[in-house]
Amino acid sequence: MNKRGDTAAIHVGERYGSLTSIKFNGRDNHRNRSWLCQCDCGNTTIAVTNELRRGDRVSCGCRWRSSDRYIGKQKNNHKKIINANL
Repeated sequence: MNKRGDTAAIHVGERYGSLTSIKFNGRDNHRNRSWLCQCDCGNTTIAVTNELRRGDRVSCGCRWRSSDRYIGKQKNNHKKIINANL
């Protein structure tokens, strides 16, 4: 247990969704601990400890880009552009 009583520390090699923690990356501007993580798709990304623990960050963004919500947003934006040209 560290000074703050944090027993749920992140360790190198742990998995969070599609992300695997590779190394501690220091602290961000808000003094949050950040980690360099490798996604199952091969990309690397930086994630904050709390995002990983809560499950808010589960991939580098590849899951979002392949989801129906992202594809729907692309279609809606495309329709708006077409209507604007008329």
